[in-house]
Amino acid sequence: MKKVLVADGNTTTASLTRTLARVTFGREAEYVSAASGPEALQAAGRNKLDLIISEFRLAGTDGVETLKQIRARLGTNVPAVFTVTKIEQDYVRKRLPDRAAMIVRPFDRISLEAAIRSVFEAA
Repeated sequence: MKKVLVADGNTTTASLTRTLARVTFGREAEYVSAASGPEALQAAGRNKLDLIISEFRLAGTDGVETLKQIRARLGTNVPAVFTVTKIEQDYVRKRLPDRAAMIVRPFDRISLEAAIRSVFEAA
């Protein structure tokens, strides 16, 4: 079973993201939630993650920096998908590490599925 971290400070957006991801993974995934960068780091320390779906602007730090810290602490290259605003997309695109993708909010199931597929294919 895949373990997916959904990191988003907005509970409504986090719930929608989990719902859309469930369509992609079906019942073959378990979801862990975090509302901030520090919470995401804690969740990663307690779980063997297969994917991170995170908003870029997490409380406490940005999503890219949080991903780098998770990868460094765990010694793993866990894939990630970042949700960004249209204004953030150029800035985030320049900072994306390997095995990471981004989608612009608002997003739909098809764009989330495509981004998830792309980070798994990059392995």
